[in-house]
Amino acid sequence: MNGKELIRHMEKDVKLREGNIFIAGSRKSNERELTLESGQMIDRMEYTMKTRAEILQLTRKESNKLFVSTGASNRLQNVLQALARQLIAMNSKLLNFNYIRTSVITHWLKIHILRQT
Repeated sequence: MNGKELIRHMEKDVKLREGNIFIAGSRKSNERELTLESGQMIDRMEYTMKTRAEILQLTRKESNKLFVSTGASNRLQNVLQALARQLIAMNSKLLNFNYIRTSVITHWLKIHILRQT
């Protein structure tokens, strides 16, 4: 997933019981459904049922989006930029979120032996 897909992500797109997450397509990407690992399902459930509910109550917001900000703005882009700055400060090799995405894909390909190394 990229930042734009995270911002568009709706609460109804996560199907915890089936262990899937739906990602809507756009002009540059096809729609797809990803399988969640057990740890990811627990984290998503905790976020959805506890953290997200607390944020919505604290900020008095109503939103169908899965990820919401704690500030007055509804723009998640600001939160993602702040997160990127913190991650870059912790790891100087990290250039942007695409670096993380590429690293995860490369790791997955190595584990499943889909690419010759």
